[in-house]
Amino acid sequence: MGAYYTVRAVDSNGAVTWDAIKAHLHNTSRVDFTTPPISSLLTQTLNISVSLNSQQYSPSVARILLYARPSVTRLIPHSGPGSGNTSIRVIGSGFYPTRGLQFFLGARDGGTCNYVSSSELSCTAPAVNGSASMLT
Repeated sequence: MGAYYTVRAVDSNGAVTWDAIKAHLHNTSRVDFTTPPISSLLTQTLNISVSLNSQQYSPSVARILLYARPSVTRLIPHSGPGSGNTSIRVIGSGFYPTRGLQFFLGARDGGTCNYVSSSELSCTAPAVNGSASMLT
């Protein structure tokens, strides 16, 4: 293992979305690669294939879900006590219902969130030193 491969993504209509993206095969169940930016704001599920020579690709080996980066426009409340357990409504656009949603207070892990709608998340802030007012 440890060889370099390429990956190809094909959409549900059979059109190649991107091709020959450099990938690193770690083992028989893990390939790492960075997707190029998606050109639309639409969420898309792509079939991923792997190649050693960038010409002959495996049958589809995995599916990946890509979506545009969400945007946060408002926090309610915008600050809270450092003792934590504060409920926070995150208002914005482009939120996607998925497991494991989390937020950050600056560079620090801020806790978990629940999907409410494509424009709202419900989060609970953990305890921090002092008060917290920055969410990303």
